[in-house]
Amino acid sequence: MKNKLTVLIEGTGSEFVQGTIKKEHFDAHKYSGLSWQDYCTKNLKLDGYWDVNNISHLTGITIDNAVITIMIDNQKIWAGKYCSILENADDPDASTVFVHEHGIMAIGDNEVSETHVLISSITSEHLQGETTININTKEVSFELPSEDNGNKCFINDLELGFIIESTDGMGYGYDYGDFILGFIFDGVKYEFEYPGGMGIPEIYVEKKPDWLSNQKF
Repeated sequence: MKNKLTVLIEGTGSEFVQGTIKKEHFDAHKYSGLSWQDYCTKNLKLDGYWDVNNISHLTGITIDNAVITIMIDNQKIWAGKYCSILENADDPDASTVFVHEHGIMAIGDNEVSETHVLISSITSEHLQGETTININTKEVSFELPSEDNGNKCFINDLELGFIIESTDGMGYGYDYGDFILGFIFDGVKYEFEYPGGMGIPEIYVEKKPDWLSNQKF
């Protein structure tokens, strides 16, 4: 029998965008009187701030703010804050509920030339996402991580984990938080879609990392 497993997530999150622009363009922005979004569209002729993303780019809800609801068909089997999933885990850091997804930086540029400025654009906004998949089930059970089950999370004996990305592990600069991008169920990855809203970004000038300090491009 086919049933629908639905995982919903909502809470405060961010669109995190990191990239490089020419120093002269960044200096011109400071004296333009325009917001970063308006400057990107009017002066740089981009679709928006999100196009300055040659280093890294994600949209997600922070693990401290995420509220998750899990349903099979119309039956709610669990709801609560993400962090509460791990409250009874013997070793939360070893739990497969955390699945770190590094490598986003690898699809971007690994260089910051002397003629460019490295910046991060970060929004703060309420986000929500929902993913529904088909599963086969006769009974409904939900098991939180504990010492007895190896610190794992299960739905009907099938393992559930969440894909987490840390901003300091995907690009350059400071740690701006850990974000939930999706989940893994029974070994298959599912990414959340976060439709709607475009936040107003704060922008930060980042320092070139030490391992790049002696590089020439």
